[in-house]
Amino acid sequence: MSPQQTSTHSDRPPHSAPDTRHISNVLMEATDAIVVTDEEGRILFINEMARSYFQLNQRPLVGSPLLEVIRHPDLQALYTAEKQTSRHGEIELTNNIILSTNISVVNGGNAIIMQDITQLKELDKAKRDLVSAISHDLRSPLTSILGYVELLDRTGELNDQQQRFAENIAISVRSISAVLTDMLELSRIEAGMDATLESVNMEMIAQYAIDAFRGEMELKKHHLITNIGQRLSPVLGHAIRLRQVANNLMQNAIKYTPDGGEIGVTVYEDGGFVMLQITDTGVGIPLEDQPFIWNKFFRSESHMNDFPGTGLGLSIVKSIVDAHAGRIWTDSVVGEGTTFTVMLPIAKIFTDDD
Repeated sequence: MSPQQTSTHSDRPPHSAPDTRHISNVLMEATDAIVVTDEEGRILFINEMARSYFQLNQRPLVGSPLLEVIRHPDLQALYTAEKQTSRHGEIELTNNIILSTNISVVNGGNAIIMQDITQLKELDKAKRDLVSAISHDLRSPLTSILGYVELLDRTGELNDQQQRFAENIAISVRSISAVLTDMLELSRIEAGMDATLESVNMEMIAQYAIDAFRGEMELKKHHLITNIGQRLSPVLGHAIRLRQVANNLMQNAIKYTPDGGEIGVTVYEDGGFVMLQITDTGVGIPLEDQPFIWNKFFRSESHMNDFPGTGLGLSIVKSIVDAHAGRIWTDSVVGEGTTFTVMLPIAKIFTDDD
């Protein structure tokens, strides 16, 4: 290699310095709306899509206070909410466009990214409408089938084989009806719960579940162990849906626990959360199945033939907990039992001294 070639090669930097103007141009033309503000809420950057969504095309904006420039109530409420690492919500514009909005804290300021999810919302509504229509249209013929099966005895005595056939038909019809009911319920939950929130005491929710299933536990000779705290801070939510969470988990524990086993119900407060734990000494969930138990219609192959079910109960529970900004997880060992833990944030509106 000649000296001239060596010199030319050594003058080339190993990495090119980032071109901030190029990055700015890319963000300016992005299909998502992007706004960046400083510590005092003044706009540092706003791209063309954000200007278009909020009809701000004719005025200079950099340096202006965001809350004075964009007066949309949903965005203002999300922006002024308690500062966290990130905040997420949805904003509906006057032209029926729905924006999924994420606000992240960056160097004391905020980065706001808004994505148009209108089409996804429409598809989701179409799916819910389809589920509702199918559920409604199938209920009537299923009810008729079940009614005729139950009337067979009145037409004349059935032999043993005919009786078994009739019983199998009835079981199948009830199973399909249960699936339709759970599908419709899950669709309603995913569509969004009632906007009316109330103060809910989880210790009462747990007690309701215990009372509802006490008869089933006595029938299977289950030993009930409770550790329910008193005067715990309330959560802000929907009492009916939270009762559904506790009921589904209790029903699950009873179903998968053999006769003479133990069922445990614990409710306590930990920091800013109320914890609900339901424990059993049942068959347990195989480790390889645990990541999938929240999926719709998932059922463990190892227990599918022994325990009837729709595979939607835990999906319903997870959807309700998510809607309450909570968390749920499971600890399970095959042959030893399972513990489901629900973690719900305490309602600050009820705990603030002011």
